[in-house]
Amino acid sequence: MTHAGERMGENTADGTGKGTALPEPEYRIDPRTLREIPLDPGSAEAWLATTAGDGRPASARIAWLRILGRLPEAEAAAREALNAVTPAFLHAGALHSGARIGAGMLSAGVRPAIRLAQVLQWKGQLSDALRLLAAVDRFLAAPGHGKPGDALVSRAFLHQHRGKVLLDAGHPVWALTEFRRALHLRIAAGAPGDQLQSAEMAVSEALRRLK
Repeated sequence: MTHAGERMGENTADGTGKGTALPEPEYRIDPRTLREIPLDPGSAEAWLATTAGDGRPASARIAWLRILGRLPEAEAAAREALNAVTPAFLHAGALHSGARIGAGMLSAGVRPAIRLAQVLQWKGQLSDALRLLAAVDRFLAAPGHGKPGDALVSRAFLHQHRGKVLLDAGHPVWALTEFRRALHLRIAAGAPGDQLQSAEMAVSEALRRLK
């Protein structure tokens, strides 16, 4: 299964559908690790170079920096994007204090917060990733968060990636619960076929690890 780079678990990689001079890269998902693997790393690097400083939202760039293994850059970009919309979130030491900051988190911070959690996962900082995702979960559970359709998409994104962290942490039972929630929400939201397949693949891998 291959994916166009603009999907990245969203309607488009940056949520805007904004075009670039080069087509966005494609990747496949490893069915065992559930991690993205670029089909052509060279074209992905070239795409990153063309999008640097072009004013588009940071989500796709963060994802591709991570996929290409440029984790320090990905983390810096994710923190910058998150701090731009929710400065108090990082200032409060959310990654280390465990403070209940979810209720004060701005809606615009959901996507970069999950992107940052993905980077932390790939760096092996699983506890920090789970703590950050828990803050996102608290925010999404608060009354009046965005439009119902947007909330479904965001919650599916959260559950899918929290499941991946839990799987890396050696908790396939908990991961399976998260993946099944993500699949249910994506079906309810009418998500594209590749997103449904990604969730189904994750469910299958969690079940395999339980055997």
